[in-house]
Amino acid sequence: MRSRYVESATIYSRRGIYRGSLSKAFKTRSLPESADDGGIAATRRSTGNMSAIHALIPRLPIPTGINPPSGAICLTMTRNRQIRWLVKPAVFLASVAPSAWLVWAALHGQLSANPLGDVTNETGVWTLRFLSLTLCVTPVRRLAGWNDAIRFRRMVGLFAFYYGTLHLLTYVVADRLAGLEFENGIVAWTTARDLVATVASDVVKRPFITIGFMAWLCLLPLAITSTAAMIRRLGGRRWQALHRLTYVAASTGVLHYWWLVKADVRRPMVYAVIVGCLLAFRVWRWARAASVPTMRRAAASIRM
Repeated sequence: MRSRYVESATIYSRRGIYRGSLSKAFKTRSLPESADDGGIAATRRSTGNMSAIHALIPRLPIPTGINPPSGAICLTMTRNRQIRWLVKPAVFLASVAPSAWLVWAALHGQLSANPLGDVTNETGVWTLRFLSLTLCVTPVRRLAGWNDAIRFRRMVGLFAFYYGTLHLLTYVVADRLAGLEFENGIVAWTTARDLVATVASDVVKRPFITIGFMAWLCLLPLAITSTAAMIRRLGGRRWQALHRLTYVAASTGVLHYWWLVKADVRRPMVYAVIVGCLLAFRVWRWARAASVPTMRRAAASIRM
């Protein structure tokens, strides 16, 4: 903690404008240091950046902006607000972009001679990519110390379910449904019955579809229980135990991709190595955590 002098600035508020040299008027009280040594430090949301200034100038409401002269400090957004209003929307748009490109390419004829295969392959590959990113969150937190990565895990996991669902719907609608005869029309009980029958037959007869369907079934409860309300309802331990299905989904997804490709397995092999390393990191952490009590008991027995 250290005290800072606030240099002159123009504070724009809802009631008017306050101009003057704030450094002569007051001294900021025990604000935490910022990482860049410039400007008032961004404090937690509970206290707020403007609490000190607002307490010393009670006639002004919380200002909506500051126009500092050159060399003066700038009251910045808090870290939480930066992530919430800037970083998360950028990550969301970047995650939606692949599906938007597929729609644009399909409408403008930019896909190959087998557009159904292109859409099926791309949605499946993006599912694996987002699953891999979800598994990367814990190693990034533990090894790099970037704890804010946990705030993106839910979004990335939901996008894995989103692309996995697109992958499944492409197969069900564009492949199985399009192959039906529609004797009583497309909106009919017989059409739904025939669709379920042909999908079930494929799931049973073709192993790579069976394993892929299992991967999607693992993602379904994870998406349903991703809300804060479900975390409170299930409890932390049960919720964490349920969400270990992510490991099963990633493993079965890689196996589904490997069996689908058959001939050229270089890309599935890359994802197999990535997922294998991420799972091996977790096994190493669990083994290390389990060995710590044993080592402590051994050390205690030696001292006795």
